[in-house]
Amino acid sequence: MTLSEPRQAEIQKECLQLWEIPDQARVAPSSSDPKSKFFELIRGTEIDIFSYKPILLTSKTLEKIHPVFDHCCMVSGSEQKFLIGLGKSQIYTWDGCQSDHWVKLDLKTELPWDTLLSVEIVHELKGEGKAQRKISAIHILDVLVLNGTDLREQHLNCKFSLSRNL
Repeated sequence: MTLSEPRQAEIQKECLQLWEIPDQARVAPSSSDPKSKFFELIRGTEIDIFSYKPILLTSKTLEKIHPVFDHCCMVSGSEQKFLIGLGKSQIYTWDGCQSDHWVKLDLKTELPWDTLLSVEIVHELKGEGKAQRKISAIHILDVLVLNGTDLREQHLNCKFSLSRNL
């Protein structure tokens, strides 16, 4: 007894035509330049806003913020960086200065294609006692674009719920 069907190729071709699916092999997307992908994802946004540095929160700066509920304050352990995901482990980092270029991230992690995040990369201690070691961790500060979907206008809680599985 054999499980082969002599008309398999013919049936496959007919099914693809019926379902209106192109009869071509899948190909991996070509890797693109992180800088050009960044400009594609931010679509006309002024690049200067990416070089803004966080303001230290004091009682004096708090008085200037009106209304308070329209702002987000967070504890930060290092400088803000931007990560762009070009699929799987093709992740590049940039510090927001126009003079600097995108550098391949040297951490073992993955990001979805067309993802742009505002992050901080910090050192954390993992383990206990003599087994304790220092590791690098990525803390997401803001999700700008996720899988090609622009989330810059979304509420922070919505962004974080969408990015929980990253």
